[in-house]
Amino acid sequence: MSRAELPRVWHDFQAGTEDGRLVLSIVGTQESLASLGLTLSEGLRLEFWCEDEDEHGVRDDLVAIGIVERDPIKGDWLARLEEPGVLHESDLPAA
Repeated sequence: MSRAELPRVWHDFQAGTEDGRLVLSIVGTQESLASLGLTLSEGLRLEFWCEDEDEHGVRDDLVAIGIVERDPIKGDWLARLEEPGVLHESDLPAA
């Protein structure tokens, strides 16, 4: 599935684990998932985004693709980011 076909879910990229996974229990992410009618499940591939601006104040959102997984110890829903991780949309290759 191409990036353009992935569900686009809001996420604050500062809400993560020490090993770089996204914590998906934060309110904004839960609201975004609910508005899209999505239920988290192992292996679900999503595009995450968060508002940002470039050095001139022009909107240039942060984006990353992640695979949903459940923490086997705590049971929390997390997402492991695919390479290259978090980028500005302006840094993405042209489609």
